[in-house]
Amino acid sequence: MNITKSIKTFIFSGIMGLLMSSVCYADAPHSVTALEHAVTAEAHNKLGHTNDVKNHIDQAIKHATESEKAHATAHTHVTEAVKHLQETTKQKDMQHTMSGVYTQVALTQAENSEKAHADAHKHITEALKHLKEAEKHNTAGHKDLVTEHLNQSIEHIESML
Repeated sequence: MNITKSIKTFIFSGIMGLLMSSVCYADAPHSVTALEHAVTAEAHNKLGHTNDVKNHIDQAIKHATESEKAHATAHTHVTEAVKHLQETTKQKDMQHTMSGVYTQVALTQAENSEKAHADAHKHITEALKHLKEAEKHNTAGHKDLVTEHLNQSIEHIESML
């Protein structure tokens, strides 16, 4: 392997390592905002303010949907990165070089990130189901069921943060 290719691989591996260490929190503001709206909807539900409950549930659904999309997209990209990094670590001339070491570290971080995105996607999808159920029950005037579903959605969002 020539020196230019080694340097390029080294730089690429370093950049991937830096990127992979932080991507598992893709679009956290949407998740956090969804959580804030779900909690606020629950507070309004306790006070019997059905219109405010509806508005906050709608906003929670909007932000949870954006978070779900972000985690699905990020998971797809990280999965692709894992495939490329796995191929890179298989190269015999990479195994005992610093580039190989950095690539292995980046691969480990990418695999952790891939799992984090899958888990977050699962939880935000469940939260969305509960938010939509809460919305239906709010329309029907079932205050106790609204509380139940909002609390379950809050638990799912909190577990992914």
